[in-house]
Amino acid sequence: GVRMQRAPQYVHDESEIPDLNPAELNSFKYEWIEGKAVEIPSVGACYPTSEQKIFAEMLSYDLNETFDHDGSWRIVWRDPVKSKWDPVSRMFRPYLPTVLEVQYLDADGDVKISMDADQKFEVLLRWGFDVIKENLMSAFRHYQERNKALDVDNLPTYSPARGQKPTNALEQFAQD
Repeated sequence: GVRMQRAPQYVHDESEIPDLNPAELNSFKYEWIEGKAVEIPSVGACYPTSEQKIFAEMLSYDLNETFDHDGSWRIVWRDPVKSKWDPVSRMFRPYLPTVLEVQYLDADGDVKISMDADQKFEVLLRWGFDVIKENLMSAFRHYQERNKALDVDNLPTYSPARGQKPTNALEQFAQD
């Protein structure tokens, strides 16, 4: 006869579980990689409409081609609801995202600016890219002014994207 084998069970230590950015859970995002907006599916359920995907991809291209500032812009659809009415398709859609998040990542990949828009998608379409970009550029100017005022170039820093922990920078700062 055929002998059935049991699947091995994996017992993990909680220290082995990676720290996931909330933007990676139940979200759908566009990363700017080598001059292109690349679609990154989520860990979890988030299913934007075709229109939302096109909007995010076009916004990614527009921001990254116009305002790169030695970093990149990530576009994220997140916070899906289990069932939501979609007036375009005239049906209830599962796990439709309700928040558009736009993040500015520095050259190391660390998020430096984040803007959330929880308005209905139809409102975002009416605003258009110009209103969104105007708000983002205002936030970016504020970020630059704050960094200049704090003289952050001369402060010890750490990069989570490079796997560095804040305690390293704090310990280094304490030793100086």
